Amino acid sequence: MKRFKQKLCSFMIMSLLFSCLSQIGLASVSASDPYDDLRIKWAETLTGGTGYNTADPDIARKLAMAAQSSWGSLNKAANRTYLWSDLNNPASSTDTTYNYTRVKEMAVAYKTYGSSLYGNATLKADIIDALDWLYTNRYNESMGAETWLTWYDLEIGTPLQLMDTVVLLYDDLIATPAKLTNYMNAVSHYSPDPTMISMHEPGLVNEATGANRIWKSQIVALQGVITKSGTLLAAARDALNQVMDYVVSGDGFYKDGSFVQHLVYSYNGGYGANLIQDIANVLYLLNGSSWQSTYAGLTNVYQWVYDAYEPFIYNGSMMDMVRGREIARAETQGRVIGNKVAGGILRLAQIAPPADAQRMKSMVKYWLQQDPALSFYREATLSVLQLAKAVMNDTNIVPRGELSLAKVYAGMDRAISLKPGFGFGVSMSSKRIANYETGINQNYKGWYTGGRDDLSLQ
Repeated sequence: MKRFKQKLCSFMIMSLLFSCLSQIGLASVSASDPYDDLRIKWAETLTGGTGYNTADPDIARKLAMAAQSSWGSLNKAANRTYLWSDLNNPASSTDTTYNYTRVKEMAVAYKTYGSSLYGNATLKADIIDALDWLYTNRYNESMGAETWLTWYDLEIGTPLQLMDTVVLLYDDLIATPAKLTNYMNAVSHYSPDPTMISMHEPGLVNEATGANRIWKSQIVALQGVITKSGTLLAAARDALNQVMDYVVSGDGFYKDGSFVQHLVYSYNGGYGANLIQDIANVLYLLNGSSWQSTYAGLTNVYQWVYDAYEPFIYNGSMMDMVRGREIARAETQGRVIGNKVAGGILRLAQIAPPADAQRMKSMVKYWLQQDPALSFYREATLSVLQLAKAVMNDTNIVPRGELSLAKVYAGMDRAISLKPGFGFGVSMSSKRIANYETGINQNYKGWYTGGRDDLSLQ
């Protein structure tokens, strides 16, 4: 009886302590709420959590980079008409997205453990003020409708940045629920359905496909996490199914490993690079929850790694012939994209079956060993950097070594040959695949990078 009373007393004390913590705003860390669990899980993919060694030189470098946010150049004037002088065009949806991107950078710095800005109260106040200003002046449910030129920023670019920021600042924003309601209303206005886009290029269907669908699903999933809506989480999960299925024409993955986006372009290393990274993140978020994907096509995602990505990455660099107009972007050259795909594969390995996970880690370990400049460590987020270091330090993971194969990608008119010491790729012609993509002032001289010249969409 005495032991029972002691246990009862301990239980009552713990219950009282939890109640007190709830009153000061820490209830969100409770493992009893599945939505809070998912929110904290996503936040840790953005910041790296707190379990890393801040004395590690590579970690320390990332912490220093996090502190170099856009806070110093933020316009804080009471009567301001812009947040940053170089992003001051109220008619530019691209400027709006970049404004939210900078606010997110500030939020990451504020929430990154070990950063010199970690927990800075003044920074937090400026972030929330910036969010309110943007809601009032740039992005709300009363703004104008999308157009051909603005749909991406309004439906995808801006809400991707906003949702991450809200996840990071949730514990600070929940004290004023009206703010959360405002931000979510704006997102719901522009991205209510993960399967559709409201406006697109003239003549193309409005169904969201490929990377666009993954981004839309991510936005809706995070809205479900923030608003605690199982319906939204289920909708986001189910929207992924269409991307997992193989296609025989148009956008998507083909069984031979081809990936096509915008109907007629080979894009494994462009939109496909974003797709593998972001679908891995969403699947990882939902894994282990009530909304975990059980779709049969999930096994296809693991197979893409071997068919659609691994053969095109040579010594860690993504081949140009599957990168579309991104070959013209100075900031996304082959090594950068190779690193992005490698990071996505490491994330996917966290939820893949053991044999697949081991194989994925083995290939990434080989690629990282071919990177003497350690560019992966510089470019990866803190979360992915920790995954990479774990792989590199694990003696049970044997580097894959060079691939040796010859493969034809009939779905997108490409062929590769990999032998010891070299990799060779060919871009070919057909009535299905355009010779090159141009647009948004990019890749206007890509005439000879593949295919016929009568099907190019310009």
